[in-house]
Amino acid sequence: MTLEEKATLIIKDIKSQTGTDPCAMFRNMVKNEYIKMHGPEHHILDGACLLMAFYNAGGKINGPRCCKRDAMIAFKNAIEYVNNNYGVKLNYSEQKCSFTSINQQCIKERCPFFE
Repeated sequence: MTLEEKATLIIKDIKSQTGTDPCAMFRNMVKNEYIKMHGPEHHILDGACLLMAFYNAGGKINGPRCCKRDAMIAFKNAIEYVNNNYGVKLNYSEQKCSFTSINQQCIKERCPFFE
């Protein structure tokens, strides 16, 4: 089974999860035979569990979002966490967005990456 096929199954199956505990969802989902203990599908499953728990708690995830902004914020936070907790130094270069002209939902000056 390809990773794309596994991702499709994760997206389909995560929608049946209830509750607001992403760790419990993860434990339920890894029981599926298509999810391998050390497979790359865990990278998809982690986010899917967190988003489903957020949605089940009443969070709104259907609105337009800037994936670049969200990814860059996540990277910055993760780098900061690793640097503060694991005795290594990951580099972070300041990011500026180059998609403003093609992103109709751009929040411009309210975005930390607006240029």
